[in-house]
Amino acid sequence: MIKSALLVALATAVVSTAALAVNEPKESYELKDGSTVYVFANGKMGMADKNGRVNAMKEGEVMELKDGRKLIMKDNELFLTNDFVHRDHKN
Repeated sequence: MIKSALLVALATAVVSTAALAVNEPKESYELKDGSTVYVFANGKMGMADKNGRVNAMKEGEVMELKDGRKLIMKDNELFLTNDFVHRDHKN
């Protein structure tokens, strides 16, 4: 009985941790204008300006990185980006 309760608790912790990891970008890039582009594990991207406001972008839009390289927007992910950028500001 105790073993099964422990297994259930462990499984719940693993699922919770995995759910939180989805909201974490695996990469981020700084743009010339000070904005940041986040790339999530599912390959979708989102952008926040230098003030932390999440901006919608069109798929295929070309962005210039601080170092001059180009990046093309793929699947604008507003909700994940907003959750990540403002995670410390929630009640």
